[in-house]
Amino acid sequence: MSAMRFTSDTLDAFRSSCAVRATVDKVDIRRASSSHLSNEFYLFAHLTMPERRLFCVSSRFLLVGLLDHPVLFKMPGLKSNTSAEAKVLNSLDSLRTFPGVITLFTGRLLKDVDGFTHGLFARFPDQGTLLQYYFSKQFALAVLPQIPYLRGEDSVDYNTVVNGDSAQAGRFSMSLISDMQFVFVQNFPNEIIHMAMFRFNLGVSHAQIQSVLESLKGLSVSMPSIVLQTTVGKNLYDRDVLYSHAFVARLASENAVAQFYNSPGYNQVIEKQLRPLCLLFVEADLKPIKAT
Repeated sequence: MSAMRFTSDTLDAFRSSCAVRATVDKVDIRRASSSHLSNEFYLFAHLTMPERRLFCVSSRFLLVGLLDHPVLFKMPGLKSNTSAEAKVLNSLDSLRTFPGVITLFTGRLLKDVDGFTHGLFARFPDQGTLLQYYFSKQFALAVLPQIPYLRGEDSVDYNTVVNGDSAQAGRFSMSLISDMQFVFVQNFPNEIIHMAMFRFNLGVSHAQIQSVLESLKGLSVSMPSIVLQTTVGKNLYDRDVLYSHAFVARLASENAVAQFYNSPGYNQVIEKQLRPLCLLFVEADLKPIKAT
């Protein structure tokens, strides 16, 4: 694992990966080891919870570099063939067992968008594991059932940084230190995966791009009860694909989707900041299947 320098980005990455329904009033991050090569940190924070009680938080966590892989499929023929759809999606879902895959979801989109009907979201520890996944016999067998129905697909592979607990288990856990000590664990059992892929217009400056990407990462901080986790990044294969960047937001539930689209944060960041700068833009919401 590569070394990570302690910068302001450390806190931003940690905040965007947390599923804590609280206002972070004051934060201090310290290394768990005296070594500057350590990626392990302690977080000390004061949080104002919804009931307005103030807690002091101490949490040991690991910031890790990962690779996110959102995919959108055009498979219109499956919409009227539920048995074939179940076979295709269960086969894709079996890829979650591939060695090294951290998490994987597949399913139907809540609403068809630009011909896209289904999607997949996977998280890998690094680019090498993704390449092994692509060239494996398991992958070749898993995608076989979808080939007769596939009319197109787009994907983005990008590096990102999230909290280690969230990456491994899809959850964030920590000890709240107060007069009543307990462990707060937020699972994501009914989450919807919001995926946006886009390409910026020629002439958009690097500073403008970075500003928008930072704003996207911050959406989980501005609406923590709706957005459980966000990642955003630049496509590793920009020269060979349609979309140069992607943004993924793990939403709390299907009911949270409408709240997300109607929120001031979405309007300000995506509608007003991001979309006017884009040559291409598509977004969709994936409802993961419960595999059989």
